[in-house]
Amino acid sequence: MGAARRLIKRGILRADDLRGRAWASMLYAVGDIHGEVEKLDMLLEKLPLQAGDRLVFLGDYVDRGLGSRAVVDRLIALRNSYE
Repeated sequence: MGAARRLIKRGILRADDLRGRAWASMLYAVGDIHGEVEKLDMLLEKLPLQAGDRLVFLGDYVDRGLGSRAVVDRLIALRNSYE
């Protein structure tokens, strides 16, 4: 929500625009997961996803973290559940 707060502070977005969000769908871009499946799960739980919203994953899914395989499995499951 940090980006939204910055947009509100700059007067580009109103806080009321975020409540209910019936006015538009949202696009959430996620990158640099680096095998951190627990952090990915925490992020997905915190997103206020609604019907019509889209998730885009931008790469760097694996390496570094211990959950690289779990990240790939999670992303495939997400894709399959929303096709």
